[in-house]
Amino acid sequence: MKKVFNLLSLQLDHGRRYAALDHVRAYAALLVLFAHILHNLSRGLFPKEVGSWITTNNIVYEFLAEGHAGVSLFLVLSAYLFTTLTYEKEISYWLFIRSRILRIYPLYSLLVFCGMYTNSSTLTFSSFLGALFLLQGTPAAHDGGLFTVILWTISTEFIFYFIFPFMMIFIRQFTWRIILFWIALFILLRLMSVDMGASPRDMPYFTILGRMDQFCLGILAAIYVRTYPQHNSMQRKMLLPVILCIIGALIIFNRLGGWERITPWKIYWNTLEGILFAAFIVAYQAFENHFHRIYNAILSFVGNISYSIYLLHIPIIGYYSHKFFFRATDNYFHNAMVNALVVIPIVLIISLLSFIAVERPFLLLRKPYTRDI
Repeated sequence: MKKVFNLLSLQLDHGRRYAALDHVRAYAALLVLFAHILHNLSRGLFPKEVGSWITTNNIVYEFLAEGHAGVSLFLVLSAYLFTTLTYEKEISYWLFIRSRILRIYPLYSLLVFCGMYTNSSTLTFSSFLGALFLLQGTPAAHDGGLFTVILWTISTEFIFYFIFPFMMIFIRQFTWRIILFWIALFILLRLMSVDMGASPRDMPYFTILGRMDQFCLGILAAIYVRTYPQHNSMQRKMLLPVILCIIGALIIFNRLGGWERITPWKIYWNTLEGILFAAFIVAYQAFENHFHRIYNAILSFVGNISYSIYLLHIPIIGYYSHKFFFRATDNYFHNAMVNALVVIPIVLIISLLSFIAVERPFLLLRKPYTRDI
């Protein structure tokens, strides 16, 4: 019986847990979840009636429509967390990579196989290998439909994993200022790429070339927090203004055409999102150990299973939309949110099952990959 309870436990037995960062992970997953519910259960089902992108005078729906920004929050948080765990420590490169493989690859590969069997008519041996070797988001990987549509983020993040230990070595050698040079370099590379024909929307959004700024800003935020712990009270005061700036930025983004619009200023948009989300993480982590018990328990639960939520919610929403969707009102967006009351519990239950059955057993195989310098 004890083994059964250990299996059902969400807590892992090693490593320090940061409650605030679990909460941020939960917020990122919920942003993406609500965005995809809103889009898939409105314009996804009624494209002629709603249009090619969600445009509305309702500021809540405007904000949720751009919840894809949760991807940016995930990426900034990832860099922030790794920097926090490894700052001023020596990283064992292969143990670090092994740890990341055990973290992401089991569920990732499961979805690759689901996509392979679902869209078998388009499968080739080379595209299957491309998918297995984390080339999602490129023509080299098999398109598994709803099962693999979001896996490009995992491929992009793994490129960051490969270079992160080297980045920390260079930061120790040249100080944090080298991060500013990296950010400037990637902005210039995006400008050159777009000028030579790359999409100013797709290239910044789907590739490491467009996302590297966000990883760099996450590292920079973590270094700041570790270097100036005495700024804790000032960081707390930042939280509300930063949240308002994030909400305002996403509403403005929607009114400027949203994700769908192709325009040159999107070359810089991920950098702006990275700055806002890095500031949010800095401000939010300042409340560590000050959360109400129930609030902490709920968000920590969602944060623990957030990886499964992120990878599984799109196929779940897609299946639900074809089998169980019901029209409760004449407003397409209201309908989506009413159906969300059914979809969200389903996503949470299946994600919990995925965490217990797939994620947690592999997570417990990880070993420490740092040592003090």
